[in-house]
Order: sequence, then structure tokens, then C-alpha cells
Amino acid sequence: MLTALLGTPYEPDFRGALLFLEDVREPSYRIDRMVTQWVQSGRLRKIGGIVVANFTSAKHGEEEEIRRVFASVGTRLSVPVWYGFPAGHTRPNYPLPFGVRARIDGRGQLFLLESPVTAT
Repeated sequence: MLTALLGTPYEPDFRGALLFLEDVREPSYRIDRMVTQWVQSGRLRKIGGIVVANFTSAKHGEEEEIRRVFASVGTRLSVPVWYGFPAGHTRPNYPLPFGVRARIDGRGQLFLLESPVTAT
């Protein structure tokens, strides 16, 4: 879990990164608590945006609350947030390349700025 890495030598460098998040059966209040901790730690101040998969919530009807949590974070950090990216533990589950330069816009479009595969 990302929250457990904050303040440790294993914490990722978030500067300019698109942060991809997904979880299953986690109550909305826990998602809110974790995201609030990340924001208050200051670690997400320089991220490029947040890509969020569809969270499968613990209770029926909590997904809208989780969506509001991430919308609020995007506003507080002044970064685009794409909620509902089709990757993670839900279907469809599209591949998401890690380690390539990319950006998202406010309309929920992902732009790969380099190829996720290398030519041989």
C-alpha cells in the first residue's frame, strides 16, 4: 500500500508523475483518509495528475463518494484527475504502461508521449 511507503526510503518520487490508484472493497471513508494523508504530507504537490481506476467499494452506492474524494483532491492540488480508467481489478482491464512519459487532460484523455515498447 502506497500509504505505508510515505516517509520511508522506498517512497516513490512523485514529481511530475501520473499517479495511478485502484483498490477493491475499500470503504469510502478509508479512501478519503488515505488520500487526505497523502495530500497533507505534501508529497503530491508536484504530481502531474491522477489516474484512478473504477474502485469496487465495500458497500453498494459508495462509488460516488469515492469519485467526489478524488475530484476534491484534483481541485486542491490543481491537477487533472481521470476517474474510471479501465484498468486494475475490473473489466475491461486495459494495459497501462508504467515508466513512460505521459499526460492526462481535464477531459479524461491519456496521451503517451513516448512509446511503451522499445524497438530492437
